Amino acid sequence: MTPSDSGLQPVIDGIAGAKKSIRMIMFHLTVPDVVNALVAAKGRGVDVRIILDGKNLESHASAAVEQVLVDHGVQVTASSPAFSITHVKAMVVDDARAYVMSLNLTRPFDRTRDYAVVTDDRGVVAEFDKVFDADVENATNRTKNTPTLSDAALVWSPVDAEPRIVALVDSARKTLLATTENLGDKAVAAALGRAAARGVTVHLLVPLCDEGGNPLRNVKLARELDHAHVDARLMPPPASRDQPYMHAKMLVVDGARAFVGSINFSENSMKRARELGIVFEDATAITAFTRVFESDWRFAEPPPADTDGLCAKGD
Repeated sequence: MTPSDSGLQPVIDGIAGAKKSIRMIMFHLTVPDVVNALVAAKGRGVDVRIILDGKNLESHASAAVEQVLVDHGVQVTASSPAFSITHVKAMVVDDARAYVMSLNLTRPFDRTRDYAVVTDDRGVVAEFDKVFDADVENATNRTKNTPTLSDAALVWSPVDAEPRIVALVDSARKTLLATTENLGDKAVAAALGRAAARGVTVHLLVPLCDEGGNPLRNVKLARELDHAHVDARLMPPPASRDQPYMHAKMLVVDGARAFVGSINFSENSMKRARELGIVFEDATAITAFTRVFESDWRFAEPPPADTDGLCAKGD
């Protein structure tokens, strides 16, 4: 997770340990240490293939990274424009180990809250590889086809993300911890409200000042959830290691099941983007994520009545 002492090192170590192949789908990839690790992997004979979000590749920084990778023999594919964005943050190493993340491989990871799950589950690996191959074909044909999905752990947009996340929220009986960067999906909001109505303690944490084009987008939506008895709070700026920007997309249900991935609680993320998340029951990871959430919660604030001057890009 980030921020942490290790930063992106677990991802870099995963790339450095690759012996045969790396398949990566990534929204943002600009960190030099990661790029260098990918180049080094290709240099020692690893088959490195990457899908990057096509719109991001239009920026100078991302185009420069792409050129470095291509110059060293890495196969880079610009994602299909049929998806609103390709927002996945994931990779599979040696067809054996999957990394499913909410974090981009870009800065400023040292002040951004994100989580990742690493698994050797064969079903997860096989399904990622299958969708990766399909999305390379989608990029060529400008389509958005998804092969038949069968792994119960993986959640894909724009295929089954909304019903799967709604079902996860609906399964809560005692507690629900949730973090997302963007709100706005009506079905998920309704599910959060239903959970609160049946007596579940629902804690929802989002950034006060969204770093996208509409910095105050979450405030009105958080107020509406607050009125539905969801305890919705916002992390105020400025972002720091102790009070990070809430970029994570994470759920912990009853302290027993959890979700981590790239999928925001927004309509675009659920229904139009290519996204990936994973549902799991690893007690050690859930305990760690819960502890970090509770630490972040101490700094969060209820939705403000007055938003004037709150964000640099405000109103």
